[in-house]
This record gives sequence, C-alpha cells and structure tokens, in this order.
Amino acid sequence: MRLRFTNRTYRAGFFNYDGYTNRSITIQLAGAYRSRWNQKIFYKYIKMVKANILVVDDMPAELHMQRKILEKAGYHVETATNGAEGFVKAKELLPDLILMNWVMPVLDGCKATRKLKDDKDTRHIPVIMYSCKSQETDIAWAKYQGAVDYLVSPVEISELLKKVEQHLPKNVKDNN
Repeated sequence: MRLRFTNRTYRAGFFNYDGYTNRSITIQLAGAYRSRWNQKIFYKYIKMVKANILVVDDMPAELHMQRKILEKAGYHVETATNGAEGFVKAKELLPDLILMNWVMPVLDGCKATRKLKDDKDTRHIPVIMYSCKSQETDIAWAKYQGAVDYLVSPVEISELLKKVEQHLPKNVKDNN
C-alpha cells in the first residue's frame, strides 16, 4: 500500500506500507526533507494507524461519514464508488477489512464480495456488508456470498466500530 502524507511543515512524503503484515517497508520523502528526524515522525504516525479499511459505497455522503468515523477512531481509510472499483482496489491495497454496501451500480456488493472470496489474493479479507435491506433472507444471502457480518443502514457509530473491531484479523489487533 502506498500512503501519501502532505502538510505544511514536512511537505510531501510517501510510505510504501504493507498493510497485511502491518510493517513499514520504505519511506521516500520529497527533496530536502529526507532526514532521520522526519523518518522517525513518519514511523511514529504509521504505528498510530490501527488498521487499513476499504469502504465501498456509491453514495458520497455515506462514504464521507464512514471515512470520518473510522479515521477519528484511528483507522486508515480508502474508498471506492462501486463494486468493480472496490475489487480492483482490494487487490491492489490488500486492506485489513472491507465495508461494502449492497446496492451499487456496475457491480453490486454481493457480486463484489463473491468475487473477492473467489480470488486467492483477497479471500482472507473480512467483508462487512451493509444496506437498508433488513429481512432475514437478505442477511442470510449476504453471509452466503462471503460477508462475515451484516449491518442495517442507517448504521449506529458504536455498532459500526464494534463490528469493525470484532472482525479485524488477529495479527492486526496484536500490533496495536
């Protein structure tokens, strides 16, 4: 995973970050800001990130809300706007967890989850699906497609954070 950091003091820098093993691999800082002191700051920041989460939803307001909630809780969040884009980003980033909406254009959440579970590189990633569909058959269908859990929209903040923490892989929990 490649994370980009920009602020007034340290200009821009890049991390190549392996989210699966939770280890920082290399740091590339721009221009004159390549000092040991800056590297220590970036290493300190990367240790503060609890986990990497991919949120897949077609509604910008929902993406924004979930991003703010999860980032405030200490997670690094990437987003995708449909199931096909979410599948591509999941293969590229290998996040620790995926939050997937059911109803989306191009590729809906169930098909994207099934595609993720069929791929050998992404089958280990837990997927939590959410939707306004609240019937037992919908929840059972989502779990049959490979979702580890299901949330009914609108999602309560405490319930979202509880489910995310519950389904994070053990190696990510141990590093924090």
